[in-house]
Amino acid sequence: MQPGEAVITGNHQRGYSLGSSFGSPRGTRCSSCDRCLCVPWSVPLAQRSGNWPWARTTVRWSWATRSRASEETFLKDTDDRKVLRACLREQAADIAARLKRRRLGAHTVQVKVRYGDFTALTRQITVREPLAEARDIYRLGCFLLGREKLVSRPLRLLGLGVASLRELSGQQLVLF
Repeated sequence: MQPGEAVITGNHQRGYSLGSSFGSPRGTRCSSCDRCLCVPWSVPLAQRSGNWPWARTTVRWSWATRSRASEETFLKDTDDRKVLRACLREQAADIAARLKRRRLGAHTVQVKVRYGDFTALTRQITVREPLAEARDIYRLGCFLLGREKLVSRPLRLLGLGVASLRELSGQQLVLF
């Protein structure tokens, strides 16, 4: 087995197993990953997993980071602006530190809120230039909360996340 590969046996999709031959005419597109072909359990075992019942299928996985997020659940529902701002700042700093460690920038900032009745809302904004600084992520998070008036009642949970991650190459310097 090579690094970055995983061996999967058994029930990949309920009622299906991975076919040993991805070009198998009996295979159907897997709803779990939409990449592999899964073979129904009704197909005889020797046909669905090679010549031997214990044969394994090797699947290559992509472990690329696609998003980063941080959430805070409050002990009591709160709409205190100081508490919410401090929470967002901490989350933005945490996310920015993780992005910098991997030399990534984000094009999308997401905010998630959950109210006392467990209603959850998410909002996102996408920007042209990748973000990696905590203050930029924090400002866009505050902007989304304000623009959508998401703090109209006390919050049970506040979450901040980034997506559409790209490797940071040389940054354009701002002159003024």
